[in-house]
Parts: sequence; C-alpha cells; structure tokens
Amino acid sequence: MQLNCEQSVFTHQEEEVEISVIFFAGSDIVLAIHVNNFIVLGRNCIVIQDFKTELNKQFSIKRSKDLGKARDFLGIEIIRNPETGTIKLSQEAYFMGVLKRYGMEDARPNKTPFAEGTVVDSDDDDYLDEEGKTAYQAIVGSLTYGMQGTRPDLGFAVSLLSRFLTKPTYRHMTLVKGVLRYLAGTLKLGIVFSKHETKALHGYTDSDFNGKTLQGDGRSTSGYIFFLAGGPISWSSKRQSTVALSSSEAEYIGQANAIRHAIHLSHFLNEIKIPPPLPITIYADNQSAIALSKNPEFHARTKHIDTAYHFQRQKIREGVVEIVYIPTDKMAADGLTKPLGGIKFSRYLQYLRLQ
Repeated sequence: MQLNCEQSVFTHQEEEVEISVIFFAGSDIVLAIHVNNFIVLGRNCIVIQDFKTELNKQFSIKRSKDLGKARDFLGIEIIRNPETGTIKLSQEAYFMGVLKRYGMEDARPNKTPFAEGTVVDSDDDDYLDEEGKTAYQAIVGSLTYGMQGTRPDLGFAVSLLSRFLTKPTYRHMTLVKGVLRYLAGTLKLGIVFSKHETKALHGYTDSDFNGKTLQGDGRSTSGYIFFLAGGPISWSSKRQSTVALSSSEAEYIGQANAIRHAIHLSHFLNEIKIPPPLPITIYADNQSAIALSKNPEFHARTKHIDTAYHFQRQKIREGVVEIVYIPTDKMAADGLTKPLGGIKFSRYLQYLRLQ
C-alpha cells in the first residue's frame, strides 16, 4: 500500500499486531524508494526474506544485487550495535569525499560552522565570476544533501548560504569554506537511535526575531527539530515569509510551522502502524507566544497576523499537540536560527544528541 503522506514509501501488513517497542516499524514490511534505490524494513528477518522471495517472482533479482543487511543507503552509513541496541546513521565517507573534492581535507578545523555574530550583507556587490559561482553552487549543493541526511547542526548555515546561489560573493565563498572547515573536525558525528529510548515523538521550535545575521529585509528565521527513539528525525531552518512585528509574533509563526510538521509526522507514523501518543509535545521558549496559541482573547495583539497561523489553537484544543515552555538555554532548536559561539554550540550539539 502506498502511503498518502509519503508517495515513495509503501507498506504491507498481513494481520494486526501490537508492537510494544518503537524501533523500525509496526507494519510487516516498509519499503522506501528513491529513484532506482530502495531499502526494506521489516518486523523480523523472516518477513523480509519472504518479501524478497515474492519480489524475485515478479522481477529477476541477481544474487549480487541482494546486499543483505543494509550497511549504506544513499551515502548514509548504517552502523548497528546489537550489544547496546542502537543504530547509528553517519555520512563520514560522503563528507570526506566532499572535502577531498574541494581540496579541504587537510584544512584546519573550525569549532562552529559560523562564528558568533557573523553578519552577511545582501547588498554586497563583490560577486564571484562564473567559475567561482559554479564552484559555490556545487559546494552548497553537497552540503545541503549531507545536512538533510544526518547533520542538523549544519541546518542554519546551509539555509543561509542557499539564499545566494544566483549571486554569490567572495564573502559567501569564505563563509562556505568555513563550513567545510567545521566539517573537517566533525566527520564522525552521526545520529544514534536506541530501542531502549521510551520518550515519544516530541519537538522543539525557536525563532530569531529580526535576525541580525542577514541584513536587509527585517525577516525572522524559524527552526524546528523533532526526535524519536533517542535521535533527531526531522529538522528545518527557514526564513519566515512575512515580517514579524515582535519576538512573540516571530515565535508564534515558528510554532505554527512546527505544528504543521508534527501533524505530517503523525500521519506518517500512523500509516506505518506506529501511532504516536497524543498530544505531541513541542517545546518553545517564549511564554508570550505560548499564551497566544492557547488564548484567543489576545485579539488586539494578533488581528494583523495571517489567519493561517491561528490553526495552531485548534490543534491544541483538539489535543493533537501541546506547547510546553522550556528555558532558552535548553532549547534544541536554538542553533537552527542563528550562529552560536563555541560554548553555546557545544551545548547545542549535546541537545541534538549527535554522537
């Protein structure tokens, strides 16, 4: 059966079974396809082997094409540890290839992708020539693929640098090489999932009101990240489409974006038979924005906000999500909205649970 929320994922289930451990999937078989690559996940080795036998009846599968237990998928290394009951996803080999491609494998490592207080002026006209522009686009593209796979710590840097693909400057090239230097010192970082982790699906949302990193348009940056089985499964760093008039409004818009994604993740997990407990907890660090999401009496302060962002009130009333306050110094989405200094960034990596 093809999933409604993810058209490249298919499931099959012979009978209804109760799964008490969230680790792979509740369905008998989950098949994820990307172009001409696919990976099969199942409740146990028997159902996977039965699936491959049936598949071989329809399509000729050479023995050399059956790679056994997945060790690599689309450049993402899969490292199992049966003793601890964990799986690590890493892109060490992929990123090493990126560094070698651009002559940065021996570069002196940076401690962070961006230095704290980094400012990028969008009006800078010191543009790269066509060759430099092509190189810049290639580097950002390589970083984007890696960031989307296993490296949420690159989210803000890649999001910011992606805004200058059509007219990159020498300043932008310096910044992107700084990100490569950071990678040189963090190649082994990866996401670890554990079958012993009992905490349900949950997320964090944050916004940087009128962020000073990018000068020119007055818009804020929002970020969110969701965790399951002890590791991050989805994240985003994105410039808001409208100009917020206060930090509360910027956070309120960020909460709406996070809730939309939480609903999508809930649909996905339901379709593969791992329904998440409701409400899904989303942590935020702005108490005014949390109050706005729960109390429509603040009409005078929100009447100018696009009504699309107010749907979060309905989802909270329905018990789909709940917004819970957390102090800023414990916010796991902080580094998705702004550059952080060395100490703050180290703490941010701990909250991301990258190992």
